[in-house]
Amino acid sequence: EGVRHELLYHLAGDPTRVSILQQAGIPRAASAVLLADSLVPRSDQDRDARTVLTALTIEKLAPGIFTVAELTSRDNEPLLKMHGVEEIVVADEYSAVILGSASRNRGLVRVLDEILTSRYGNTLHKVRAEAAWIGRTVGDLIPELKLRREMIVMGLERDGADGPRIQVNPPSSTPIEEGDLLLVLSDQGSL
Repeated sequence: EGVRHELLYHLAGDPTRVSILQQAGIPRAASAVLLADSLVPRSDQDRDARTVLTALTIEKLAPGIFTVAELTSRDNEPLLKMHGVEEIVVADEYSAVILGSASRNRGLVRVLDEILTSRYGNTLHKVRAEAAWIGRTVGDLIPELKLRREMIVMGLERDGADGPRIQVNPPSSTPIEEGDLLLVLSDQGSL
């Protein structure tokens, strides 16, 4: 929803080839999402090898690009991180955790459906810390955000020496600093 379909294109070709990535506009792109290729029968190891090759080529063609890559195993995660891939998703791991948690916590899947889809209700958003929040603690800010904006604080992102650091469920005593981003659960209208 909300995507202009006239701006979506399908380009047939091997994404491990430089010419295909250039034709797709990677050198001008702000972000790239690499899915594990399941169109051709391959082993999981071969799928991940192709994802790694494609990701490394993308990072070479567009060093400032934000890249998200799907792997079938975490074995290649360090290599991707070393070459600038920002986010790595191992879908099977998440599925296993959700299945196990859902078996112990009935109704959990309905909550995750709402949080992880943008079709309806509440989703995750990043909100830049406002000037009035600077110096206040997370614990002081939580009730205000819930009462006035219907937001629930899920995490805090702060720039560190090695890049952004994300703290899930930050301690109440954590002071909000300039440049912080709060990861909040809310509906779009609350932002």
